[in-house]
Amino acid sequence: MPAKSAAQQRYMGMDYARAKAGKPTKTGMSTSDLRDFASTSTKNLPERAGNAKRGRKRSSFKYNDDKPRSAGAKLRGYKVT
Repeated sequence: MPAKSAAQQRYMGMDYARAKAGKPTKTGMSTSDLRDFASTSTKNLPERAGNAKRGRKRSSFKYNDDKPRSAGAKLRGYKVT
């Protein structure tokens, strides 16, 4: 299985070196799996893997009912009706 980012490839490389030295691995993966991750070329990999939640803007939230709201909601930019 190839690494999804350059950071993951480096981390697996360090863990693979620990496994080769006879020390316990931090990931608990087998040596062959670590070798597969560590041998991935970083040529076309991003530095960090993308996260679907990261970078998304929050949509504006509007209350449509007539319930009383806290003063903090107005300060946070919610439209209080």
